[in-house]
Amino acid sequence: MKLERCRMPKPKSNDSFNCRKYGHASWRGMWFNVRQDINRYLNKSPLNRALGKSWKRKLSAFLTPEILCLFIYRLSHFLHVNDWNLLGRFVARINLSLFKVHIPSHSCIGPACRLSHPPGVVFEGRAGRNLTIFSLAICQAGSDFISPNLDICPQLGNHVQLGAYTVTTGQISLQDGVRLYPVLAVDSDITKEKLVIRKKPHYKKVVRHTVRNMNN
Repeated sequence: MKLERCRMPKPKSNDSFNCRKYGHASWRGMWFNVRQDINRYLNKSPLNRALGKSWKRKLSAFLTPEILCLFIYRLSHFLHVNDWNLLGRFVARINLSLFKVHIPSHSCIGPACRLSHPPGVVFEGRAGRNLTIFSLAICQAGSDFISPNLDICPQLGNHVQLGAYTVTTGQISLQDGVRLYPVLAVDSDITKEKLVIRKKPHYKKVVRHTVRNMNN
């Protein structure tokens, strides 16, 4: 009796566990993530929930800067995971030109993301479901460079919130439920369900840091 060898599908070179978990490598999976982003946007307040989720409401949400920005990022990430790296980088640059948001195509973000007030956001790393990022938040490998290696970038769990003007750098881990209040600089691991507040925020230092990174 002749045994046939079962051939397993070869994984993409840019396909990580997080990407496989959320289906980032498939067109259907990409649209699933976009629909989750739209649903979370429509559920952001009791008034929004009362208005329902008709196709007109979903179309209106899709055309907002927040969802358009996330759609462009997810399209660039889809191209990156499928080894179309140059095209993915080109699509990711559209966000920088239109919305002043820098999310490289190799960054990996789970579904149901909220990008509240997109301008000034820099995100490079891995994140789970229900990530919330406010304006001028920075999350990347180092303060002065962008790295294509996500293993040395921040690793964020589910339901993480990055407040406005927060700076998260280095090979650190923010576990599920961590919330950073505005104007914080974090460079060490934070355990689950922690709310981090600084009593005396240094606004000028964080603003200078943000402007320098956006100009590079």
